[in-house]
This record gives sequence, C-alpha cells and structure tokens, in this order.
Amino acid sequence: MAFYPQFFRIGSHHGGRRCSSGKGTRRVAQINGHASRITLVSILVTGADGFLGQWVVKELVRNRLDAVAWNGPQAYDNAIDLLDRDRVLDGMKASQPRVVLHLAGASSVAQSWQDPGGAIAINVLGTLNLWQAARETNVDRFIYVSSAEVYAVDEKDIEPIKESRQCDPRNPYATSKHATEQLLGELSAQSSTKVVILRPFNIVGPGQRAGFVLTDFAREIIRVKKENRRRLLTGNLDVIRDFLDVRDAVRAYRLLCTENYQGHVFNICSGIGRPLQDVIQAMLHLAGLPQVDIQRDVSKYRPNDRPVLIGNRSALSQTIDWVPTIPWERTLTDILAYEDNNRDKL
Repeated sequence: MAFYPQFFRIGSHHGGRRCSSGKGTRRVAQINGHASRITLVSILVTGADGFLGQWVVKELVRNRLDAVAWNGPQAYDNAIDLLDRDRVLDGMKASQPRVVLHLAGASSVAQSWQDPGGAIAINVLGTLNLWQAARETNVDRFIYVSSAEVYAVDEKDIEPIKESRQCDPRNPYATSKHATEQLLGELSAQSSTKVVILRPFNIVGPGQRAGFVLTDFAREIIRVKKENRRRLLTGNLDVIRDFLDVRDAVRAYRLLCTENYQGHVFNICSGIGRPLQDVIQAMLHLAGLPQVDIQRDVSKYRPNDRPVLIGNRSALSQTIDWVPTIPWERTLTDILAYEDNNRDKL
C-alpha cells in the first residue's frame, strides 16, 4: 500500500492559499510576537487531504501560518510515494520546513485486520523515510501522530491513562504505531531533530469517513429517519471511550507546532469517558428519534475491543495551556447535520 502525497504551500500575508512547487520564497510568520514561541515557522503537514489533515490546514490558514501540505493521489500530479525514500527526500528539500506534522498513513483499526502488511508498511517504513528526510534537511521538530491504541489497558483499571502507562498494542494498527514510536525514539537520540509523539484518543467531528464510530452512528440514524424505521443496528455498545472534537484537537496540534516546550509524548484527549450506549441515545434524541429500538449486530463487533479507553490530558494542558472548548452536544449536532446534508452520497 503506497501513500502518494502531493505538496503545495498554504498561507500568505492575507491568510490565503497558493499552489507552489515548493521552490518559492518561504513566508516568515511572527507568532503573536512572544519570545516563548517559535517565531520563524514553516510547517509540513502530511496527510493534509484526510479528515484530520483538512482541519489542520484550516487551522493553520486561519492563524496565518506558513505551511506545506502533502496530499494524497486523488487528483494531483507529481505525487510522492512515502515508501520511495529518494522522492521523499526531494520533496523535503523542496518544502524546507522547520516543523513536520506527520498525519499520513493507515488510520483504521478495522482495516488493519484486513491488510496488516499494508498498515505496517506505510506506518513504519513510510514514517522512517520521512524521518530520515527530515533529519537530513535539519528539520527542528518532527511530530509523529501515533495512537492511544498503543496503551496497555487493564479491564479493572478505569482511571484515565497517563503517558507513562505501559504499552501493549492489541491490533495490527496499534502494533505499527508502537513500532514506529520505538524506532523514532532510538533514531532521534543521535539527532538534533526533536521528536514529539502524540497519542490521540477518539478524534471526531463532521466530515469523518465511514468506519469510525460516531460517523457510523450518524449515518445509521439518518437512514432510520429517512426510511421511517423503528429499529437501529449497532455494534458493541458496552465500551467507554474518550472523544475529542477535531476542532479542539487541531488547535492543540497548532500549538505543539509553534510553542517552545519540554516533553516528547502527549495524549490528545478530552479526559472524559463516555459509554457508547449513552452516546447513541444522545444522538437519537438530537435527531428526534428517542423511541427507536437499538439492536446489536454481533457481526459489527471488533476483535479485541477494549472495554475502557480514557486519556489523561494533564501533561498537554500544563505544557501548552490548552483545554477543550467545543461543547459535546455541538460535536454530535454538527456530525449529524453533516451526514444529513450529505446523505445522498451515503
């Protein structure tokens, strides 16, 4: 499985977008004039056309930061295969970032069971190629977006997970992420390029693709409402998850790209555990379907599904002065509205 990013530069003095071969003059961004922050910023964002990447790009444009977006293959020429080290290095030299925010790669637990080799190839080898290119071009900071799936989970321990928790990946996706973390840790010890590891829990919001729980809930609810059904089929609801609105998440990512700070591993989470049973009931209520009968479909259950996964966000909040601000009801309402507006595409 190859991932082909195409790069273009975003950001201008007017906060607009312009295409670039990467050879143009970089804009210098003054970040609020504070000496405690990086004042010359050029940020390379991989996976910029994915769900999270698109929101990151919007956040950077809104804050008038200079960045280069590496996209997927959909309609772009001159693509760069992350598994082709020479092409990646050429792209890095053309982009000339100071910070790399690496979002690209396999992101689905379910799909990793179907294609474990593909997940490991792009998440491990693709990241290795990107890291080596970053190191060779003297990038200051390499931010790798891993996953909370790497953590060991004790079914009897429901306390929010701190970054110091032991890792014990239980699926191919998590294994690929954990292996990459270890590899970056070993390689960065001999490099001036600082590595920062982010472990997001469940990042959610409007525009997320099928296969992620709240999107799947919303799409099924829209179908039930459209077809005037009284029954809704779901997977396992006997789990507790930590959900964070993507708009809060990308604000944290922006600060982690631009602030000066100590530390190299951070949870990206709300710190609040929500039972899926309560979540789907809340979404049904917001959709005006409180009386729908919820029935579980065992075929929708995931192998090795963790019963509880809640993060502790103290380290992140104390490091960059960040807290989530998007109300939970707004998150659910916006997801439902997005799926309803796009239901003809379902």
